[in-house]
Amino acid sequence: MARRKTARQLIRRFHILLKNKAIILNKLELTEETYKNQLNLNKNKTYQDAKNAILQTLKVNKTPSTNDFQLTGLNRSQLIGKLGEIEGEIEKRGGLETYQSASTQGQDGKRGGDSSKKLVEWLRELKCYSPSDDTNNTTVKSPTAMEIGCLSSQNEISKCKIFHSVTKLDLHSQEPGVIEEQDFMERPIPKTDASRFDLISCSLVVNFVPDAEARGEMLRRITKFFKTGNDWPKMLFFVLPLPCITNSRYCDDASFGIIMEKLGFVEIRKHTSNKLAYWLFEYDSKRRNLKFSVKKKELHPGGNRNNFCVVLS
Repeated sequence: MARRKTARQLIRRFHILLKNKAIILNKLELTEETYKNQLNLNKNKTYQDAKNAILQTLKVNKTPSTNDFQLTGLNRSQLIGKLGEIEGEIEKRGGLETYQSASTQGQDGKRGGDSSKKLVEWLRELKCYSPSDDTNNTTVKSPTAMEIGCLSSQNEISKCKIFHSVTKLDLHSQEPGVIEEQDFMERPIPKTDASRFDLISCSLVVNFVPDAEARGEMLRRITKFFKTGNDWPKMLFFVLPLPCITNSRYCDDASFGIIMEKLGFVEIRKHTSNKLAYWLFEYDSKRRNLKFSVKKKELHPGGNRNNFCVVLS
């Protein structure tokens, strides 16, 4: 139990570090692929001093439980210093390999961390991907799925035998050749149904996209990866941290539901645990409102609320 608690604390800390790194790069108008060269980090004194200070003083046995990075109002030099602190801590805690390893263990069904268990439970209950009684119909292939943000090939969606194939994507693949190392936002838009899917799983991914407009664009982009044929229902399994809809200034369950409805989704199932919100949506392109937009609007004032938001432009 103590070991699992430590792993969860480490995962949460890496989440905070990576989220703040993404915010800094966005403020600096840089990308993950180019920032090191553009900032010339090997010779940047501000960055190196901040990073070395963390490497020398950080005690890795102490894991802060809150977001201790205050980035508001910082100038360019100060942001670069914060970037050095973040990358120093990531390195001191073992690098992204440590984070990915801990996250993979968290998806091990034996440890109770696999969100796709709920998906498979719902699919078996609904029987929406069960073969029809028409045994003579041999032209219909089994449904296909894509999992965005896959940490383990041994999770329930991969083992359930519902799908003909499950295409697995992650930014930092722990299983090269099994899990594709790819940013979903850079995956080419498919031109035929051969490259599209009947079901898409997007669990705990959108909340790590640092920009509200980019979150909306990701949701809109997902709709372009559903098959156009009528053999099987087009489904989206979606998971967010519960505070994204219960403790945000700009987003709640109702407003998020409207966004999904306008994108063409119908809520089929919903479940909330102590920490997560799970949805199963069915997609219908005929329901989509292409002219619909959502701006950032404060719904629930309060100093203790988070800033999670989805914007559609």
